[in-house]
Amino acid sequence: MKKNVAPNPKKIFNRALFAVCTALIIFMTAVIYFGLVIAQRYRASITKSHNDSMLQTVQSTADSLQSLFAEYSADLRSYCRAVAASKSDASFWCETYVAEHSPAIIALYLETDDGSFAFGKARKESISHIFSVSHIDDKTRLELAEFKDGLKALVITHQYDTDTHASMVIAAKQFYEERIAKFHFGEDGYFVIKDSKGIILMHPEERQWGIHVISGREKMYPGKDLNSLETMISHQLEGKTGIETYSSYWWAQDGSPRSRKISAYTPAQLGEDFLVVSAVIKADEIDGAITESLSRLFLLFALFTLGVITTVSYIMYLTAQNRRSNETVAYFAKMNDVLEQMHQSEEYIAHQQRLQIIGTMTGGIAHEFNNLLTPIMGYAELLMLSLPDGSDEKESAAEIYDASEKARDIIQQLSGMSRRNIESAFKAITAQDFLKKAMKMVRTVCPKNVQFLENIQLSDEQILGNTTQLNQAVLNISVNAIFAIGHKAGHLQFEAKVVDKSELLEVTDIKSEENWQKYLKIDIVDDGCGMSEAVMKQMFEPFFTTKKSGQGTGLGLSVTEQIITAHRGYIYAHSVLGTGTVFHLYFPIIENEREQSAQTAIRTTKSQISLLIADDNRKILSQLERSFKKLPVSVQTVSSFEQARTHIAEKDFDVIVLEEFISGESAIDFCMSVRSGHSVKIIMADMVNRELAEAKQYHIIDDYILKPVSVFSIIRTMKDCRRNEHA
Repeated sequence: MKKNVAPNPKKIFNRALFAVCTALIIFMTAVIYFGLVIAQRYRASITKSHNDSMLQTVQSTADSLQSLFAEYSADLRSYCRAVAASKSDASFWCETYVAEHSPAIIALYLETDDGSFAFGKARKESISHIFSVSHIDDKTRLELAEFKDGLKALVITHQYDTDTHASMVIAAKQFYEERIAKFHFGEDGYFVIKDSKGIILMHPEERQWGIHVISGREKMYPGKDLNSLETMISHQLEGKTGIETYSSYWWAQDGSPRSRKISAYTPAQLGEDFLVVSAVIKADEIDGAITESLSRLFLLFALFTLGVITTVSYIMYLTAQNRRSNETVAYFAKMNDVLEQMHQSEEYIAHQQRLQIIGTMTGGIAHEFNNLLTPIMGYAELLMLSLPDGSDEKESAAEIYDASEKARDIIQQLSGMSRRNIESAFKAITAQDFLKKAMKMVRTVCPKNVQFLENIQLSDEQILGNTTQLNQAVLNISVNAIFAIGHKAGHLQFEAKVVDKSELLEVTDIKSEENWQKYLKIDIVDDGCGMSEAVMKQMFEPFFTTKKSGQGTGLGLSVTEQIITAHRGYIYAHSVLGTGTVFHLYFPIIENEREQSAQTAIRTTKSQISLLIADDNRKILSQLERSFKKLPVSVQTVSSFEQARTHIAEKDFDVIVLEEFISGESAIDFCMSVRSGHSVKIIMADMVNRELAEAKQYHIIDDYILKPVSVFSIIRTMKDCRRNEHA
């Protein structure tokens, strides 16, 4: 016999240590990975934010320059008009304007083509060189000029008439320092203004004023690689707006060291032409700031990670000591749950088997009893017709017929116990009777604080369905409404009426093949807590519930929707949170069966009728054949669909009556497979199901009769079918 060996504590510790180390390696790998991802996104976010700020500032500066030059141009035109109106006033206006706008504006004058000054305060020195010309309009231009005394200035010139032009001289250096250079980016950032041809108008280095940004620098700084700069300049001269990183040189420093730069640029429109406004900053400044921020962030993250690792290590050590005992407890708990589930599964399977056996048995019993009741009721009807009124024999026959009808009702109730019928058996139901029973059931579950109201506007309308399922659907909605009202005083109201198909089309899409024109509309209204939009989107989902654990399964409304859909109905809800909810239910209305007495049926049957009856029960065939011989009807009976096909091929029958199933073959399939001219096709069935109702709807058959059948029920059904044909 083997002895129980105690576990080695050292091995347990080694396993726990290995698990901790593995977890730490995985954790550190994840930390490094996500840290790099976060750093990358943080860098991208900071860079984008800085770039957006630069671009916004450049656009603001461009707008300011555009407005300022437009203002200067307008002032120059005003000066010309003042000169034309009055020279004395113009002189005063000129002196005042220059004084107010100094030191940027240093002169304003009117000059003729021969070089003489017609009016204004002019510079004594003439212009020695013009570097750049930008056309504001056909009469106004902006120039970068150098005067003989070495002053570089921006000159706005306006052609006043054919031989006279006005000029405004703007000191470029003062203008740049006052209007542009005061904006800074980083430590060494600066602004550059160029014309649309690439001539530098303003730059921190005054010696670069007036040179071309590429060719001029190639001459000034030979041997420099300007390919990256040339690509960006081409974008600027196309009038684009953007921000780019490129390789260039820091011109303001000694030796012009190579540097990575970031430039934001945009055009400033000058009427027909434009200027390029760009801001330049070292890329290293942004990278340094981002690197410093990320270093601090990673330091904090590392301290946090170290704390987490220490805590996890200690927890893992404690967990390793108690693991064996916890595993034992969990194992026995799991085994107990498995045994409990197996026990419940066995009981459920046994219960389902019993229900299946009962359903199969009751369905078979109902079918056989219907076959037995058919000749009993048929012969009782014949006796009632052939015996004189008031005789004891006729009263006895009537008693037999009444007892047969009661037996038929009992069989139908027994058939309702069949699982097949509970799920799929449909019959014509009077809507008003169904609602009365449903409301009576709801009243029994209503607490005292809920007042039950009703507004039913129905007469004898009928729907096709299963009463058990419909009651379940109505009860599910009502129970939810009562739960929504809670313990406060509230109301639960049922409203029912008949509506046209057009009303339903306003709230839902109806399949094109559905041809019902009238619908039963049932509104179940409560003034409870209501539902939010999020809850309403999920309320028909299985297992979704807003109730506390143990108060609901979340299947009520899901099952309700399935039942209503199976009945070719529609359901939707309208709810306001805190006010209440209303559920709208729609069911298609079917035409009521027209009752007709046997005597009326016989009186209206004047012409000879050819009738074919197919049934595998010889007693039923014999009884129907004997009964029809007393009427103007030519009857042919067969016991199989194959015989029926043979007779239909030889002769056209006015009416064809078929048992629903013969030897496993469906009468609906038979009707679809044969051509019977204008014959009225009727099926005898134990219960009405969806397949039978749809076959009638799609005119595969003309009608159906519930067993037990009689001669007169067949004649009444045939009359109704013929009447509908001619309607």
